[in-house]
Amino acid sequence: MLEIAVEIVIFRLLEGVSENEFLAASNIMMKELGSLDGFIDRELLKKDDGSWMDLLHWENMDAATKAVKAALKLPLCLEYFKLIDEVMSHYSLFQSFEA
Repeated sequence: MLEIAVEIVIFRLLEGVSENEFLAASNIMMKELGSLDGFIDRELLKKDDGSWMDLLHWENMDAATKAVKAALKLPLCLEYFKLIDEVMSHYSLFQSFEA
């Protein structure tokens, strides 16, 4: 069984942050985030009410928790974090279905 960890970050942009500024920071941050051990992929989702969700997959829970600690020390990640008000959670993948 796979040990994939799913990181869910639900957030809103801070007041005064434009969507273009945020998306640029999101793209730039991937240079650091994507190189962290255990990173699989990331999806960025937006709801009509202006809320956002970052959905990340990690090889396992250990990689996910280590990545959070590492990201808090990486300059490009810190620039991204300055733009959002977020709540983060980690889940272990139990089932996955494909077409």
